[in-house]
Amino acid sequence: MLFPKKGKGKRPEVPENAVSRVASSLPYVAVAPAVAEIKKSDIPKSDKSAYTTLRKARSDGRLVGVREKRAKEKAEAEANKK
Repeated sequence: MLFPKKGKGKRPEVPENAVSRVASSLPYVAVAPAVAEIKKSDIPKSDKSAYTTLRKARSDGRLVGVREKRAKEKAEAEANKK
């Protein structure tokens, strides 16, 4: 149903059954909400903070080569000792 843009003139009458005709022609299926709200108290407490976890990961990434070298030297020292 189209109505005039500027609202000038008489608007056409909307039949009472027009809404039910449109509603019956459109498929509507009720869907459960995708996101459920939870309280802050429902979130499990963590003993580590996000900052500590990220800091440890960054440190581990930076020191990978140094630790491998140290482990390799230690293994060679053990092999030479025997």
